Amino acid sequence: MKFNLSISRREVARIRAFFETHRRDPFVRLRIDRNLSRERPEVTRAAVWRQLVVCLTTTQQHSGPGSAVDRFEQARPFPLSYGVCRKKRNLRSFASAKLKAGGLRRHQKIGAEVEKAFRLLEAGFWDELMTALRGLSKKANRERERQVAELIADRLPGFGPKQSRNLIQALGLSRYEIPIDSRVTKWLNRYGFPFPVSAAALADAGYYGFVLDCFQAVCKQARILPCVLDAAIFAAGG
Repeated sequence: MKFNLSISRREVARIRAFFETHRRDPFVRLRIDRNLSRERPEVTRAAVWRQLVVCLTTTQQHSGPGSAVDRFEQARPFPLSYGVCRKKRNLRSFASAKLKAGGLRRHQKIGAEVEKAFRLLEAGFWDELMTALRGLSKKANRERERQVAELIADRLPGFGPKQSRNLIQALGLSRYEIPIDSRVTKWLNRYGFPFPVSAAALADAGYYGFVLDCFQAVCKQARILPCVLDAAIFAAGG
């Protein structure tokens, strides 16, 4: 879908000023270095699986610095690595126990999603998913990113419009598709987005795509890539 969305020079200047305030934040610089680099990150099953698990843990719970999710993600070795999970006969119980020990909420539901995702991938979805992700690694554009995000949202348990974008962004493979979470929603409404954004309605894929199209159009006018502005919003705390 194409949009003829236009914002005033004043609004563009306000967005640019916001970005300039946060562009030197370490988180923003990391996003630029990783997602905009000519040398795209290597896509391996281990890396994809790790980010997949992390994405599942961020649903409906705080994931900022110092949170249980953050501590779980930063743990070395990672408690639910691909190599470890492959050796478990009862992955659901094992994952749930590790998540509970890490202080994460919804550990039983996430444990079930981890097991379902693992079974799906091992049953043959790995090949299709890795081909799609490696395609992004070789050549990224808005249309291809959306196709991959929709594939993930359609196939992986526990993944909707937001988490599918979260996965490809965490892998350093996206520039245009971003996870629209509560921080982004609040920022959009605060910065005079062309229409009020409903966080609850973002669970609908069609509405999510419409909001994201508009966000991308605003970014284009402000001359900031969506993944970079998203990082600035995160750095600002929403």
